[in-house]
Amino acid sequence: CSSPSLASYSKQLAKMKKSFLLLFQIILGSTAVLAKSIDASKELQYLGTYKSVDVGEDGVKNYNENDYYVSPNSAIWSSADADCRFQLGPNATLVAIESLDEWEFLRVMLENYGFGTTYWTSGMYDPARVLWRWVANNQAFPPWAPWGNGFPSAPNQLLRVLQYYTNRYDAEWRTVPSTQLHRYICELQRVTVAVPCYQTNDLAIVLDASGSIGAANFQIALEFVDQLTAAFTRHDASRLTYIVYSTAAISRIPLVNTFTPPQISEIIRATPFTGGGTATHLGIDMALSQFESSPRPLPRNMVVLTDGASSNPALTRASAERATQAGIRSFSVGITQSVNQQELLIIAGNDPSRVFHASNFAQLIQLLAPLMSYSKQLIEMKKSFVFLLQIVLASTAVLPKSIDASKELQYIGTYKSVSVGEDGVRNYHENDYYIGVNAAIWSRADEDCRFLGPHMTLVAIESEEEWAFLQALLNNVAFGTTYWTSGMYDSSRQLWMWTANNQELPPWAPWRSGFPSASNQLVRVLMSGNIWATVFNTQLHRYICEFQHVTVAVPCHQTNDLAIVLDASGSMGADNFQIALDVVDQLAAAFTRHHASRLTYIVYSTTAISRIPLVNTFTPQQISHIIRTTAYTGGSTATHLGIDMAVSQFDSSPRAFPRNLVVVTGSASNNRDLTEASAQRANEAGIRTFSVGIAPNVDQLELLAIAGSDPTRVFTASNFTEFIQLLAPLSLKICN
Repeated sequence: CSSPSLASYSKQLAKMKKSFLLLFQIILGSTAVLAKSIDASKELQYLGTYKSVDVGEDGVKNYNENDYYVSPNSAIWSSADADCRFQLGPNATLVAIESLDEWEFLRVMLENYGFGTTYWTSGMYDPARVLWRWVANNQAFPPWAPWGNGFPSAPNQLLRVLQYYTNRYDAEWRTVPSTQLHRYICELQRVTVAVPCYQTNDLAIVLDASGSIGAANFQIALEFVDQLTAAFTRHDASRLTYIVYSTAAISRIPLVNTFTPPQISEIIRATPFTGGGTATHLGIDMALSQFESSPRPLPRNMVVLTDGASSNPALTRASAERATQAGIRSFSVGITQSVNQQELLIIAGNDPSRVFHASNFAQLIQLLAPLMSYSKQLIEMKKSFVFLLQIVLASTAVLPKSIDASKELQYIGTYKSVSVGEDGVRNYHENDYYIGVNAAIWSRADEDCRFLGPHMTLVAIESEEEWAFLQALLNNVAFGTTYWTSGMYDSSRQLWMWTANNQELPPWAPWRSGFPSASNQLVRVLMSGNIWATVFNTQLHRYICEFQHVTVAVPCHQTNDLAIVLDASGSMGADNFQIALDVVDQLAAAFTRHHASRLTYIVYSTTAISRIPLVNTFTPQQISHIIRTTAYTGGSTATHLGIDMAVSQFDSSPRAFPRNLVVVTGSASNNRDLTEASAQRANEAGIRTFSVGIAPNVDQLELLAIAGSDPTRVFTASNFTEFIQLLAPLSLKICN
């Protein structure tokens, strides 16, 4: 229940070209397509992807997928660590090697490169826990760690762990000072698990158990449902009902129940496969009945999972419409190509952004994170924050007057802000704050935050406005006057910095008199009332976790051709058009960072104009300037002309890389037939089309047609102030 929807789909289409099935195998280096050498002109080069399955203590399978990048240039450890996050986003870290299979995979991958025998990892010594651990995930080193003879050296906070090749085929781990220069390996963790939801919801999961699924696939679906429910049942105030249907519908878990999360998990995993018909309407009706029998003024969500068309589409439509009219937010998850896309759209209340699709059951797990993300996004949209126009102050938020000590973490507020980069592009930030109710040593507090997901860290306070916001939040909390932050001393850079983002503490830092204390790797920064102090990391204090929403475009390091087609018609309005330019500028920047990718930028209203041709010599800075200075024209909405011009650009300069076309519009076109015909020609030409609609004047069916009738390539925002929320999922989804 975090950032915007459908993040995992980003590279899925390209990866589908490979013959890897996520649920059935681990990718080994020999099966990956590896480069024989590294282009030293590139900042980072993609190495390969490692996929694995592990089983948690509760018996639920967890599916992991990590991309690896190698640097052609050398750096000290702290710069390498910061560069991974800067280049690849907040999910990226220096590599953490957690299994023998992963170690073998990495070792084989690096055999294929023509230079470089030493690479930084995220390994370091933790004096508080008296062990070597990975900074990336706070996990202790494995017992099988392949240390070189005489290593690790005597524990020292200045040492870091190196992957050291004694020859092309043999590697070991060594410890060296963090100030040495070495190449490094970055690891980008894809979110393929359900993100825990700490907002109060009611959720109905309606699962198809008809004959078309088959017993083996049904077991995969149960694992998916088990992980999805676990993300909700972690929050005690939320309620869950679980319904299975085929020829008839059965409620396996009623909405009002006293089951514990482990009991819920056991019930789901023990569900028998029934076979039979696909009476989807009966499952929906039973969910509606559960909600109506125990109403409360909180979001009510229904997720319908099916692998085919229902046995009675008319009854399914009627049931879905009743659910929508009752205020239930419905989501549809379709598996395999046998599903009826139009029926999925109807089940989802005709909102294509609530339709999720997997080509087969092996890819179903990829939908966990986006499905959870979207449900939280809708909750956040209910808050009265105007995203681009104000910073949320504590007085505008509904804050708890006291903290429930029975909870490990409690949500206390959300901070939203806008900053302007050196290139003049606006960056939009949104962070949730949670407070740790129980006291802990610093390393445990840091670990607890990260346990909730890769975007969660101990707090890093980057502006005076954020500091004032946090102080106001904490004034509403009934207990606790000292809180751990992510601040610590970096001996290699000789400065105080936030471990959450590797940024230096600000010059206005409100230090208590006599602080910070003498530089020491064992001290950390503490919030104490309205001042900061430094204390030993072994002390017990409460702590503040910060969850960073991804509201920026994620850089794409895969080669693509991209056409951005922007509506400049009268329905947009001059002010909204400027917001759209900011978003388009950031989207373009995510692709132009990779020099081999090409971009064309087209603006349309009554006519279409190519502002940036596909073949050009513009620098990224020049592209940004052209986009941001685009004149607003007004006029009618001839969407087909914009699409046609993009297709013409692709046809005039073809090459064997993915071709993507994104249409951004604020209204229905003035000729839907021509628009659909143009979109069809684009899809027939092998162009992957995406539609971005800013409500309320868009035509949902037209958006679906523009996106090649694929609802997972349709993105919508309720208004222009929420448009920025689409940057991360859209950029990830396009990136091949």
